[in-house]
Amino acid sequence: MRLNYKGFTWIFLVCFLFHDFSATAQIKEPEKLSPEQQLETLPHDTSRIRPLFFLANSYMYRDSAKAIRYVKEALELSRKYHRERSECTFLALWGSIEMEQDNFVAGKELLRQEMEMARRINNMELLAQGVGILGTMYTEQGDYPAAIASYIEYLHAAEQLKDTTLIQVGYVNICVTYESEKNYDKAMEYARLTLQLPYKDKPQRVLAVTKALEMIANAYIAKEQYQPARDSLLKALQLYQEQKNDNGIATIYTVLANCYPGNAYQELEYCLLAQQMWERLAPNTGYSLANLGSIGVIYASLARIRSGAVKDTGALKTAVVLNNQETPASRALREASTMSAADLNAKALAYYHLALDRAIVLNNRETIMQVSDSMSHLEAEAGHYKEAYAHLSRFNAVYDSVYSQENKNKIAGLEANYKVELSEKQLQINKLALSDQIKIKWLLISSLALVLLTLGLIYRQSRLRKKANMQLDEANKVKTKFFGILNHDLRSPVAGLITLLRLGENEPDLIDEKTVKAKTGKITVAAEELLETMEELLIWSKGQMVQFRPKKKPVAVAELFSDIQKKFTPAGITLQFDQPPALSVITDTDFAKTILRNLTGNAIKALEAVAAANKTHEGHIRWKAWTEKGSVWLSITDNGPGATEEQLAPLFDEETSIGIRSGLGLHIVRDMAKAIDCEIQVSSAAEGGLEIRLKMGAANS
Repeated sequence: MRLNYKGFTWIFLVCFLFHDFSATAQIKEPEKLSPEQQLETLPHDTSRIRPLFFLANSYMYRDSAKAIRYVKEALELSRKYHRERSECTFLALWGSIEMEQDNFVAGKELLRQEMEMARRINNMELLAQGVGILGTMYTEQGDYPAAIASYIEYLHAAEQLKDTTLIQVGYVNICVTYESEKNYDKAMEYARLTLQLPYKDKPQRVLAVTKALEMIANAYIAKEQYQPARDSLLKALQLYQEQKNDNGIATIYTVLANCYPGNAYQELEYCLLAQQMWERLAPNTGYSLANLGSIGVIYASLARIRSGAVKDTGALKTAVVLNNQETPASRALREASTMSAADLNAKALAYYHLALDRAIVLNNRETIMQVSDSMSHLEAEAGHYKEAYAHLSRFNAVYDSVYSQENKNKIAGLEANYKVELSEKQLQINKLALSDQIKIKWLLISSLALVLLTLGLIYRQSRLRKKANMQLDEANKVKTKFFGILNHDLRSPVAGLITLLRLGENEPDLIDEKTVKAKTGKITVAAEELLETMEELLIWSKGQMVQFRPKKKPVAVAELFSDIQKKFTPAGITLQFDQPPALSVITDTDFAKTILRNLTGNAIKALEAVAAANKTHEGHIRWKAWTEKGSVWLSITDNGPGATEEQLAPLFDEETSIGIRSGLGLHIVRDMAKAIDCEIQVSSAAEGGLEIRLKMGAANS
């Protein structure tokens, strides 16, 4: 399994952010002075604003404290001289710096102030920059509905400005969000919209085009169409190289590694080259984390080859051929060829932990989810089931929060609303252009019908998905219950068998012939009990199936009581049976016998516990059958200690938790009784103890 991170992007368009600065910002810079020294030569007025911006921006990734200090000074000047556009820009820059330091709450508040001011002064350019950064923050945190909402607002601003570059940026960001949500068809749709827009050789537009090419490649990779994916990525790589964009080159290397499944050399070559660049440029970006996880996946695959679990198709053999080559991948493969499977697994885990630790700090849920999934597989293969379960639990928790049906419905609704708004705008334009009122009327009617049909289809799809999720939840509940029963009812008999067998194997001198015969008899009884338990569990599991229908037929009550007599011969406990001759009931034989066995077994356990405390106590169990109003009733009565409401709760409450120590007989009785329409009643017996009555079904005439 490959670890893929579809990434996120937001293109910071500084080309329009400062064109409103006063002419006083155009100063002649002194020669041979550092930027800080140049700043100190300027008076404390608006002439300092532009240098402060470039200084803050240059320290954004190197020294956030210094960058924020310059931003605060610029904000103070902007407010003093009422430069609202400059104030918006520095609020956005400050918010970006806080986000880079993972201070999302502070960053969000600064962006809120920036967007509020941009709306007040009705500046769509500044509004676009704020919602664009906010959308990036939501995408990084895995909140895709909020990200889509931000990017749709970004598109509204770009369309009002009629700025093709900004529209491209909006399309790309929506495309990336759908890619992260694994909706590849929608991602491909918006990527192609980006490529259809005209663009010139400007850095911002090139970045939008390369990102669109990357998203198209990711969609092809998801469909395992690797050649067109490589073609798309190589086009993007060429554009990035022409622009000398190291971040873009590292991004393409990261994604290219996914285009060579099974080719460890190519995968390592691209991953290691990319990671060298990421550690230098931005070690905490989503692509860097995903790249670390991908390296871990490669080493885990090499470990499986080394252990013999997977056939080596040339991954480790390649190291011999590459002896004379000095590339990161060749050196790594030569080293891997000398390592054991355990060492390779340890190396894989080291990369996983590095990616996971960084992702947790950054709250990068996409990476947390994917690395946790990979680690659970690796730990399970190594037999570390506790660790594997912990990683799997983390994966499930994050997966449910990111890819929930609620989030998908929100995204579908947001996009539908956006398309409806676009449709309404088009109708208004047509209304102004057309003089024929009849044509306008029919156009409105047809457009409305199309919108209603689209919403209807979306609603129907939502209902179908909700129904499918409900069925999946029910199946998961049954699975959980079944494994709980397996854990309890099979582990004890098997443990007993193993103990007896190991005693004979390890200490044969301690056991004489008489004891051997006795132990052999116990082993036989334990094996028979285990077989009966497995038989009951299989019958119970069949009853949990949605399509199951019990096979009802006439069953003699004497046959049911005879089965109990054969199965149970408790020492010191009297079994008594009372039934009319030739009485039969219409029911499922296997289910009825299993119910009676479990109730008898529970009664015997209760009486044995009393006998252990009071050896003079004589245990009595009585089964009785009779007919009443055309139905057959069975009852079991004992003179044991009785039971509390809490102990009997599993007979009537399906929500009662399944405990390992509390026993599962009553859970089985409840479920099987429900399957064959058997009614259960409980009361205290007249002679003390407990009485359980079963309304089995119609009497056979």
